[in-house]
Amino acid sequence: SAVITTFDPANTGANGTLSNGNLTLTDNTAVYYTTSRSIASHTTGKFFRSVVSNVDQFAQNQIGIVNNSYVISAASQYIGDNTNSIGVFSNGNVSYNGVTVATVATYAAGNVVDEVVDLGAGLIWWRVNGGNWNNSGTANPATGVGGISISSMMTSAPYFAAIGVVYPTDQMTANFGATTYTYA
Repeated sequence: SAVITTFDPANTGANGTLSNGNLTLTDNTAVYYTTSRSIASHTTGKFFRSVVSNVDQFAQNQIGIVNNSYVISAASQYIGDNTNSIGVFSNGNVSYNGVTVATVATYAAGNVVDEVVDLGAGLIWWRVNGGNWNNSGTANPATGVGGISISSMMTSAPYFAAIGVVYPTDQMTANFGATTYTYA
């Protein structure tokens, strides 16, 4: 589903700055994880978004989802550091509860990362530059095949899209459907 939203200034770490109509998050200070979550939240349904990793100095940017219990503070922990979030780092490691639970394609500055989350099935997929979902030739969010389970974090509805940056000037920009997606 296309849900036109932006990131929420009230739910953005103090070490980050939102710009570009609250679609771009930039780290504005020393080395601290900075997270922002979307205004829109959901309890069920299937959702798609794209994120461009604009500046990523040390492969530490993250894309993922957080639940209602995820705490966004001045220096948030990274997405996937606890049971309230799951996210993929630009090095391809998918983190949940501080542990790498899967590895997908890596992404770098300038790459487009697509994400599909199916809250009803408790699954998530990522792909880079229109490549294979979850780095698998058979994974497909349209058919529900090959998704990474998020069911263990689905304990505190609703759920939000999130991005995180860590180093000064690291930056990511999301597209929630207000403009045409780069890849079908």
